This record gives sequence, C-alpha cells and structure tokens, in this order.
Amino acid sequence: MSNHKYPKKPFPWTCTNCWQIQGARVKANLTQAQLAAALEITEAAVERPERGGQIQTRSLDKLMRLFFCLPQVREILTTQQISSLPYSMSPQA
Repeated sequence: MSNHKYPKKPFPWTCTNCWQIQGARVKANLTQAQLAAALEITEAAVERPERGGQIQTRSLDKLMRLFFCLPQVREILTTQQISSLPYSMSPQA
C-alpha cells in the first residue's frame, strides 16, 4: 500500500496533443531552435513532443503554457531578461 500524499494524475497530464505545441510555436513565429533557446532546453525536447514521440514533463508543460499564453512571459524569455528578475517580489509600500 502506497503512502502517496497526492492523487495520481491520469495521462496525459500535459498538452492534449502534439499539434497544440507545434501550432502554438508556429503561431508565435518561432522555429524549434528559437523555442528551445528561449526555454533553455534542447531542440530535441521541443521536437519529440511535437512529433508525438514523447510526452513532456509536467513542469515543461506548465512553462510552455505560460510562454505561449502570456506575451509578457514570452518577451522576457526570448530576450533573455529572465536573469535580471528577482526571485521574489518586494512588498508594496
């Protein structure tokens, strides 16, 4: 008997299908290499899920959803501004 605290998620818990990833990338006018560079992952990590050869990890799925759904996130990541952001927000005065 497992003492697993969290309910197990059924597959697929990532993007519904490979066409969503490829479609979002093409709509954003990015090559696989450009997306890989922006997310700091390998081109293979972009290519495999696009062709249906692999289901990406939950963390990569969440990152891709943020990247494609929020233009501000896409701008920050594609222009390498991420390293200038703090790890936490300072409290508002």
